[in-house]
Amino acid sequence: MHGTVYLVEDLLTKNKYSMKIEQVFKKDIKESLKSPLWREIEFSDTMTSKYPNQFMKIIKYENKKCDYKHNLSDERIKSLHKNQIRYYDKLSKSMYCSIKIMSIVDDILHNIIYKLNDKKIILDLYIQVIYISYLINKEGYFHRDLHPKNIGVIYTKDKFISIFNKNILTHGYLLQAIDYGLVIHNKYILEKWEHKALKYDNDIYQNIYKIILKIMLKNLIDKYPDKNINEIVNISKDDSKYLDKYLNKIKIDNSKWNKDNYKYFQEMLYKIIFFDKFQDQIGIINKVKLFDFISIDSVIYIIENFYNIENILNHLIDLTRVNI
Repeated sequence: MHGTVYLVEDLLTKNKYSMKIEQVFKKDIKESLKSPLWREIEFSDTMTSKYPNQFMKIIKYENKKCDYKHNLSDERIKSLHKNQIRYYDKLSKSMYCSIKIMSIVDDILHNIIYKLNDKKIILDLYIQVIYISYLINKEGYFHRDLHPKNIGVIYTKDKFISIFNKNILTHGYLLQAIDYGLVIHNKYILEKWEHKALKYDNDIYQNIYKIILKIMLKNLIDKYPDKNINEIVNISKDDSKYLDKYLNKIKIDNSKWNKDNYKYFQEMLYKIIFFDKFQDQIGIINKVKLFDFISIDSVIYIIENFYNIENILNHLIDLTRVNI
């Protein structure tokens, strides 16, 4: 959306890196943690110094005047709201840009995890996703865009990754967070809505849907690709009451943000717990089974403990049978 990424090579060492160039506003050139540009750099410096295996590193950067012009495709523009179109139109007139040299990954999780049929491998990779989320949360950050397209994959010969002194099989994949343009932290100069985002959300939010729901409904998606798993369902009062006992723990207050989270988790839990009813509602006659790489009880546990990622991580690790 903001720039172009190139594969580049150091002519002396022959080491390869990624180079991202993007237009920025003049006001962002001056260092300030109000700017996403400088937040991204600060986040990389902090997290790669502490956890180098889990985070892409910004190695060098330069902010200056330049001739680069970023053009959005017509398809992208059609997906934007009017305010977004005005923003990008204004940005396209800027004479300033940011250039970053970054470490590279071999692939992204999106290209791998949905093709897997081995439930053990999926669980172990999901544990790595939760571990990255835990580290981000532990340091007080919220990545805000952590999903399978923003999780890099590095091919590794290491058999295990150690998490909480437990050996988790890598299956040849080491996962890293990438793309830090939306990161926030209380030490930054935040807008009011950003403070709310830190209070109500964390980085497992997107992946409860994009990994748990999408993979558990994998058989449905594969057999009936024309069906929309995002279809809004009618939840009866009895079913709503049944789900409520699992969702009460995520009720912080009566704010709209918290109510939206409640609806988000309620719908996902319904589609998993009442999977046959959901299939009826979207017109499936020859029903399929859940692809339960984790149990329904584990899904419930994850949602009940949404605000305690360490609990979730320990629970998932306990599901593995790898000895130290």
